[in-house]
Amino acid sequence: MKTKIGHYSLKYPVTADWDYNLHCYSRYRFTYVDRIMTIFRTGGKSSGEDLFSFYREMPEKVIEYFNLDPANPALLQINSPFYAIFKRYLNQKQEAR
Repeated sequence: MKTKIGHYSLKYPVTADWDYNLHCYSRYRFTYVDRIMTIFRTGGKSSGEDLFSFYREMPEKVIEYFNLDPANPALLQINSPFYAIFKRYLNQKQEAR
């Protein structure tokens, strides 16, 4: 039986799909599909504050959705530019202790 994910978070009006996809990815296996799903231009509303709000809160979402232990030092060993914000978040949490 699959666990229900729920609805888009209304907290992120523009990036709700990013949050939802992250939540889905934490529970289900994704498969690559070699097909163009959408075409859009850069800029506009999707490059505004909502995007940065989601980035700031993304580490907490990853920890919550993937049920990770933020005190696990192995999380700081991830070597990817994508995880720079995640590492910064974990370091701040450790310094606050």
